[in-house]
Amino acid sequence: MYKKILGGFNSISTDTIQVINGTVLITDKKGKELTTLENINISLNYFLIDSTRNYQNLISYFIKDVKVTIENIQLPEFANSSRINITRLVYDAPKKLLHLDAVQQYKLHDTKPIVDIKNIQLNQLNTDAFVMFQQLKAGLVTCDGGLVTIYKKKQKITVWR
Repeated sequence: MYKKILGGFNSISTDTIQVINGTVLITDKKGKELTTLENINISLNYFLIDSTRNYQNLISYFIKDVKVTIENIQLPEFANSSRINITRLVYDAPKKLLHLDAVQQYKLHDTKPIVDIKNIQLNQLNTDAFVMFQQLKAGLVTCDGGLVTIYKKKQKITVWR
């Protein structure tokens, strides 16, 4: 894989790569926004790609010493006409930490969330499990609770935590 990334170079190395206040918009072929990531800040330290590394995929090159904050993430619409919004994501690889201020799910055209979970934190993350097996493994997961609304056979049941 390193040959594909490097092209004609033997290695690429830098102390720091930064993205400040970036935005990513993912659209369909017609231009309809599917996913948005707003105010992205990335700091990638001690970046090195060369033939001495035995990385299995592209994310392996970036995940071990990266810090990322994203102020707002709007995910694509689901088949049940709802969307998920994530506010203030913080990923700190050296600290093995992922924090989300809030995860909210809304029915389209409704401002009242059906899911609203606050202050979610995953500690002791296993980055190797993420890279190798696309699994999110953590030693400790905490949150401040919130609201989860469950619909069953057209009856509304609200669960408070």
